[in-house]
Amino acid sequence: MRLLIDTIRSYMQEMIDKKELFMDMKRSDLKMAIKFFSYAIVGILLEINHKRKAVDLDLISTQIYQLMTGEMFHSEDI
Repeated sequence: MRLLIDTIRSYMQEMIDKKELFMDMKRSDLKMAIKFFSYAIVGILLEINHKRKAVDLDLISTQIYQLMTGEMFHSEDI
């Protein structure tokens, strides 16, 4: 599980650096956000694996993306 968390964390950091995102954010805050989302994603994957039911991976990936970008919280349905 540690390898999965570290891989997700590294990927997220690489994408943030490559796209030069969150340049105005404190480095310590960004590290905490990356850690939070890495553990959240792994938790979701573990829950899906534990349930062993068919899941809509497109929906789950869309929801994770919307959570990470804040898009989910700007919905007109709220």
